[in-house]
Amino acid sequence: SVYAEVIGAPVLADESRMAELESYALLLPGATALPLAAPPALDPGETTAGPSVAMDRSFWYLAFASRLEAPIAHDLSNTITAASLTPIRTGELATCWVAVFDTVGPEASAALSGALATWVENSPTASNAGVIGVSESAVQLRTCDPGPAAATTNPAVARRLLGHRAAELAVIAAITERGGGDVEVAAGLELLAQSTIGDELAALPTNVSGQAIGAEATTRVTPIIATVTASLPVADTAPVDVAPTITTVPTDS
Repeated sequence: SVYAEVIGAPVLADESRMAELESYALLLPGATALPLAAPPALDPGETTAGPSVAMDRSFWYLAFASRLEAPIAHDLSNTITAASLTPIRTGELATCWVAVFDTVGPEASAALSGALATWVENSPTASNAGVIGVSESAVQLRTCDPGPAAATTNPAVARRLLGHRAAELAVIAAITERGGGDVEVAAGLELLAQSTIGDELAALPTNVSGQAIGAEATTRVTPIIATVTASLPVADTAPVDVAPTITTVPTDS
């Protein structure tokens, strides 16, 4: 999991605290499978070679970012409302896949189609990639295995995803540590989505470790945390009065 490398960035000896963070991590957009979209529209002579699966947003981010800029891929993966990925057999190429993506409506589908057209343009010719609209709110992408010689346009896509996930987890960790709950976490993630912090972390050099990215994320989300937790009650840190201890030193009489 792309969360695993950064979720241990804070030193967390308390198992219940780690469980709390992990439970919130499972609610993040990239962590759980999407609803399953409709099966693909196949061409004559094509048959399915296995069941359709939905996958999660992190998977689709990695797929999109292999041939698109990371910020665009990240936005696209968050606009999908359902997906299906189906292996198919064709008369010419043995290993092909067709993905169907549902969106909220025509405008979102048009944006997705346009971006995927660029994905297709950046694909190897041997992949026989193509994109079509199948309804006002659904887009279909097909691609075949171009072979091991084909290059990936953006080979460091997993590292970029790690940057976005590190920012999300930093927000969750800091807000819950200060006593925030679901409402505050949702507000913090919304502010994070409106910022460029995830993109900035995603652009860090590839030799930066996952825990170092996590530490940097903690620093960069500080303004978001301050905004979201400003209305939370402040823990009472007033000093406790302690009676002074008087030590009697014996003296010679």
